[in-house]
Amino acid sequence: MQFLSPTKLSIAIGTAILLFVAYKNVHTLRAPIQEIAGQDQGVSFVADFVQTEPNGSRWAGKFYQRADHSLAQHGAYLDPTNGTTTEMISIINTQTQHAYLYREAMGYWVQVPIKASASAVRKYRLKTAEFHGLTLEAEKLQGFTVYRDQQSDGSINLVAPDLAFFALLMQNRGGLRREVSNIQLREPEPSVFVPPAGVKIVNGEPPKKHER
Repeated sequence: MQFLSPTKLSIAIGTAILLFVAYKNVHTLRAPIQEIAGQDQGVSFVADFVQTEPNGSRWAGKFYQRADHSLAQHGAYLDPTNGTTTEMISIINTQTQHAYLYREAMGYWVQVPIKASASAVRKYRLKTAEFHGLTLEAEKLQGFTVYRDQQSDGSINLVAPDLAFFALLMQNRGGLRREVSNIQLREPEPSVFVPPAGVKIVNGEPPKKHER
């Protein structure tokens, strides 16, 4: 059985858990002074996404979220090193407790065990001015009221309370940026959260503690 090299596996795992790491960062209770009203349960929707990095890579396609907080990105990835575009899919499935990763260049899927809570999203709290935290944005984004989640390392998430505080725009300290648009509030097809039947799947190692 063929396995990814440590370097390639690390990159693949990092891509798969990126959204969930951001999700956990903003889905954590902080020192509060005021409750922000919003959906406590997960919200199912389908949207378009574009994800870019400073090195010129671009990943764009369809983004899916369902009420159990499973996430999936299906799209075309532009490799800046050779200018080629290939299919890439990243899935966080809270029911199976696995991340699934696929890149057309690999020719097979990688599954990685994860610990992803499917419990209800916690309520969010607005922090005092002396702490980095949630502040109301003056304008709506994609028709939704959003709050800015400013991290101490410079990372930014614009989260929408009506979407259970999902980040409509995310930019980390390394310059990776993801935006979603054309949001449709509907249940995604179950098939987008699992690899297709009959494909080759190899097992990967769980991410190290500091990578989660």
